[in-house]
Amino acid sequence: MNYKRLLSVALLFCLFLACGENDPPEPILTATGINISIDENPSLGQVLGTIQTETNQENLSFSLSNESAAGAMAIDASSGTVTVADISLFNFETSRQITATVNVSAGDLSASAGINITLNDVDEPFNLFDFEISIDENPSQAQVLGTMQSETNQEDFEFTLQTATPAGALVLDENTGELTVGNAELFDFEFFTQITATVEMTSGPLRTTANVVITINDVDEAFTVSDFNISVDENPQNGQLLGRVQTETSQGGLVFSLSNQSPENALSINANTGSIGVVDNLLFDFEANPQITATVTMSAGSASTTADVTISLNDVTETLTVPDFNISINENPQNDLSLGFIQAETAQGNINFSLSNQSPMGAMMINASNGELTVADRSLFDFETNPQITATVTVAGGALSVSANITIDLLDRDENFNIWSGPTITFTKGFGADPTQEIYQDRITDNVWITRGNSGREIYNAATESSATKGVSPAGTEWALGTTEDIKYLTFSPFRSAVGSPREVAGKDLVLHLIEDDVYLDVKFLSWSQQRTGSFSYERSTKD
Repeated sequence: MNYKRLLSVALLFCLFLACGENDPPEPILTATGINISIDENPSLGQVLGTIQTETNQENLSFSLSNESAAGAMAIDASSGTVTVADISLFNFETSRQITATVNVSAGDLSASAGINITLNDVDEPFNLFDFEISIDENPSQAQVLGTMQSETNQEDFEFTLQTATPAGALVLDENTGELTVGNAELFDFEFFTQITATVEMTSGPLRTTANVVITINDVDEAFTVSDFNISVDENPQNGQLLGRVQTETSQGGLVFSLSNQSPENALSINANTGSIGVVDNLLFDFEANPQITATVTMSAGSASTTADVTISLNDVTETLTVPDFNISINENPQNDLSLGFIQAETAQGNINFSLSNQSPMGAMMINASNGELTVADRSLFDFETNPQITATVTVAGGALSVSANITIDLLDRDENFNIWSGPTITFTKGFGADPTQEIYQDRITDNVWITRGNSGREIYNAATESSATKGVSPAGTEWALGTTEDIKYLTFSPFRSAVGSPREVAGKDLVLHLIEDDVYLDVKFLSWSQQRTGSFSYERSTKD
């Protein structure tokens, strides 16, 4: 009986052991953080350590939180390796310790650990060295002088030109520290034997300065201007270019001037280029001045030098011919009417025209420069009193002078004008009045009925036209500015040609010629509506 009980207990114990061997193990996940000290300014991507874990799980995931300097570190999500992500945050002067929390997860399990990075202060070099060179004066603009030398383990830094004497002489590249010539004219030994400056280098809170000293070497500079000698034909044109003075110099900013001219004011010189030109061609006359001389001065700063200018004139066989001037014109021309130009053939430069022996006196005038003849007094151009007008024209150039005859034959015009000089009447066409109605037409004769359409255009002749034609209407009429007292001097044309812009006709005295009736009458417009109403008014003379 006891034996059976012992056997049962043994069987139960074996069954218990067999069942226990098949149970799964209990899950485990723990993490150990990183606690280290490193020198400041590590390299980008430098490994700081790997998070150690104790686990029986797979597919662990790592992440960072609670960073004291956001973005300073990065962690590999699979391996837990921690590296430097932003080297600028590992700066002892701004942050002596960088911390974070590492979160590890595997399925439903998670664990965390701390990261504590203590930074060691490092003696950082941040030095800028003085820049000293010697160069020859007169360098080229933007010439490279050299680069500021520095000693630093900082990656981001910039350069600033603090002072420069003389100002503007140098240009500094803020990123590279390269020095170049800013104003080449300041690198002149005669003015500045040395150019100095102060340069500052900065990186965050760090800054340092250095001196720049550029010693200018004196260069034996050629500074000469050659004599200017040429021969030219007499009687050149005003403004004609004679040539340019030749120079030998490396100087910039040259200035040229003339003095001791003989004769005075014959020449000009371009102050910047040294080009010499003719000012007064009348002085370039072989008979009066076979040679023209002057002194040219070239200067640059305090330096100057001179040379002689000698221009020898070549004698030219001079001819001056002027043919007689003969024309026929209608009597009673307008004052200032051009009669034509006196023709002159010459090798002279400038020539002058003048009139003498006019008959009758004061009838004409002449342009002294171009020889244009014009009417001076129209009342003298009257066939009945002066059928022919004459004068002598004299053309002078240099020492030459030639005369010719002017003959103007006047053509007789019919001056028997049929002029209405009866009482003055006023005609008015009101706003919007019907131009087809007789009351709104000025029926001067059976052939001419003056009115205006309501479209606001010109006046027209309702006897032959249904509306106005620009530049033609009123048909059967011609007009002239003036009065019948001066009728023999007037020039007639269509209404628009005579008055110009109709909107400005109010207040003007006109003479109207009724062509078919051959009648002339005085007209003075009193109003002219500029709106589309066709309104206008005038006063006119009537038949005697």
